[in-house]
Parts: sequence; structure tokens; C-alpha cells
Amino acid sequence: MRNAAAVAADGAKAHRPTARAARGIPGARLRPYLGVAMIDVRLSAAHSAYSIASAAAAPARSSTHAHAARAADPAADPGRAPAVPEGVRVYAVGDIHGQLGQLRALHAMIAADAAAAPEPERVIVYLGDYVDRGPDTRGVIEHLLEPPPVAATTVHLCGNHEEMMLDVMFAPMGPPGGGVRWLVNGGEATLESYRLSPLMRPSAWGAALPDAHAAFLRGLRHQHRVGDYLFVHAGIRPGVALGAQEPHDMMWIREPFLSSTAWHGAVVVHGHTPAPEPQLRANRIGLDTGAAFGGPLTCLVLWGEERAILQAPPGG
Repeated sequence: MRNAAAVAADGAKAHRPTARAARGIPGARLRPYLGVAMIDVRLSAAHSAYSIASAAAAPARSSTHAHAARAADPAADPGRAPAVPEGVRVYAVGDIHGQLGQLRALHAMIAADAAAAPEPERVIVYLGDYVDRGPDTRGVIEHLLEPPPVAATTVHLCGNHEEMMLDVMFAPMGPPGGGVRWLVNGGEATLESYRLSPLMRPSAWGAALPDAHAAFLRGLRHQHRVGDYLFVHAGIRPGVALGAQEPHDMMWIREPFLSSTAWHGAVVVHGHTPAPEPQLRANRIGLDTGAAFGGPLTCLVLWGEERAILQAPPGG
């Protein structure tokens, strides 16, 4: 793989390497890169993944897919290395969950990386789950509303936690029990960050949100594509064409997506299901490394056919 350009000593001092081992990733090597620990990986169909942490099941799906859906889109050839367009550098950020300190640290790493990279066009894709569990949902959203760490196109995807929050605060006919489900899945921490009481009516919670925060949440997208990579929050439903995927699946799915070895028509980059290390497979890359539970906040860097990992350790 290509060597990265050196960066200023100040950047290296500010972000010491984290001890994220590359063991268990075939073809991977760990090296200090821009003052942080990075894993360079070139994947093949034979690569295995780390074990996946179990998590609560999503609510039942409200609709079914057509049985005749194509198995995959022909948009990318699995016989060659997936790539992003020449001159583009992509940063995909995993689940933040109210961890403002780690987000700021990761943004500093992205800025250092971009300053040393030759690609003139940058895209930052946030995979969703900005809210809940962590201590500063309000601060995270406020930070994401500010200019990005580098001149870049920014894309903010919708996670299942944002969907729960929106349903509770702004949907008068939301799912039964949705308020309780949201609170026990980290919503109470979000209310605390806005200094709101869990005893208030849900409509009062929504009315108390800053207008810019409500607009941010309502404007979140479900997917984004760059080259041979599709970015979603949770995953996609195998056997269904990428253009026919349902928003519910893209925000909530675990199985059969996580265990699927099928080529989906693109490498699916996702969060949602926490694991101790990035999930690096031929058909998907999982970036939720449990920042909500004391793990690092992870960012995938893509340029050409190359990949690397940035991680902000716990504590920001």
C-alpha cells in the first residue's frame, strides 16, 4: 500500500497512537499514521471478521419485500478491488452516541490526515446514532452543525436512535411504547443533555429542542454512495437490489445482513452493531466500535483502492 506523507510534529504529539492491534485481520498491518494507530487493509473474499457483539432486536418490520428482487446490483465488480473515484478522499465516522470529546479528537485527526493527503475532494459521511447513551447529545449535534474540520462535503445519515427520538418527539401517532423504549435505550441521557425531565410530555421535549437541532434530525438521510461503497447506518437486506432497500432495514437490520457472505453490489459501510474492533469483510465494513460503552470512535478513510482506520480513544 502507498505510504502516507509525513505531517507536522505538533499533530503527531497531539494524537498519540492508540493500541488497536491488527491481529486477526488477514493482510493487515498496524502502523503509526498521522500520530494515531491505523490499520491498512486490502480485503479479499476469504477474509474473516471479528466476532460480533450481540444487541437487542429491532422492532418488527412493517412491510415485506418483493420475492423477485435481484440478488445484487451490477454497479461494482467483485472480481476487482473496490475503489472510490480518483481525486476523492472519504471519511466514514461510526456511531458517536453523545461522545463530544471523542468526536472533536477524531475531527482533529481527520484534519491532519486531509492536510497531508493529495486528494482535492473530501467527503465526510457520518453513519448515524449521534444521540443517546453518551453524556452530550446536545453538544454533538451543535458540533456537527458547525463547519466541518476540513473543506468537505458532509453527509449525515439517520440511525435507529435518531428515528426513535423523532418518533417520540414529533410523531403524534408514533409506535406504541416508543417513548419507554427510547428512554431505556439511552434517551434519558439525551434529555439530560438538553436539561429536560423524563416526566414531561414527549411533545414538550420536541418543542424544547433548538430549531436548528430539530431541522438537523429531520434532514438526515438513509444512504449515500461513493464509488464502490454504500454507506448506511445498520446494513441492507441481502438479496434485495440496492435501489429497492427499505429505510427500516437501513436503520435497524442485523441479521441476515451481518452473517451474509453474498456480494451486495457494493461494499456496505455501516455502524449500529458494536464490536471491539472494526468489522472488515469483503462485502461490508462495520465501524461501531462501542464509543457509547467506553470503546474508541472509529473512522474509515478511503482513497482510490486504499483503506485506513483512524480511532479516537475513550476520554476524547
